[in-house]
Amino acid sequence: IYLNNIKNKIKQYKITSDGEFNISGNILVTNTLTTLFMNKIEDNNISYITLYYKKDNNEYLICSGSNMTINIIDYNDYKEYNLKEFLNNNAYLRIGYNDNTTKDIKLIFTEIYKNDQIFSDEIKNNNDNIIKTDNRLDKLIDLGFKKESESDYIKEFDNGNLEIFVGDNDIHYSGTYFKEKEAIIIDAHDNSDTMLVMYNDDNKKVKVTEINKCENGCKDEYEYAGYIYYVKSILNEKRI
Repeated sequence: IYLNNIKNKIKQYKITSDGEFNISGNILVTNTLTTLFMNKIEDNNISYITLYYKKDNNEYLICSGSNMTINIIDYNDYKEYNLKEFLNNNAYLRIGYNDNTTKDIKLIFTEIYKNDQIFSDEIKNNNDNIIKTDNRLDKLIDLGFKKESESDYIKEFDNGNLEIFVGDNDIHYSGTYFKEKEAIIIDAHDNSDTMLVMYNDDNKKVKVTEINKCENGCKDEYEYAGYIYYVKSILNEKRI
């Protein structure tokens, strides 16, 4: 007997502050990227805003510019903005006013969604019970997926990607669709027809029952969801 685990990697945090400003936004962390969205502050006296974090008594800049909606996509491989450092340290919003005064506001991150539970099963030494060794996974290669590891497959599209994590008792699908500067995440599991679509400022559950092969690419989050359902139908003979 042995134990195998898979850890899914999606978390979403709400951004607020304890000050007088109505600050709202969120940070979404996935296995491939981290996104930050923050609404514009409604105040005509603001000249500029700066996002930064403090670490070891030093200040590290995330971005700075005019008072507008902030939308940042930070790929984990490149760490152009270091959004994970921003999330894991003391983060601040600096407001610069037209009269040349400034005010620093400490930001608060509250976890509102996570899909990082570790799925564990005590599996008998029987290949029929182990998804990872099932020959059906070879079909992912035929569909254009690249095998990153024994548990990780990814397929790139012109406007996003679909990553699949294979565990012993579940398969987790994480689709990322880029719409202009917004990263929309479609989160799904093999044992459910309900998928969670995560936007910068909203989440909603959708039930998908029709496949979409996306032969010319997936055009929006709903086509990505249909493609996930199509891949499910390939990997689960009972769905075909």
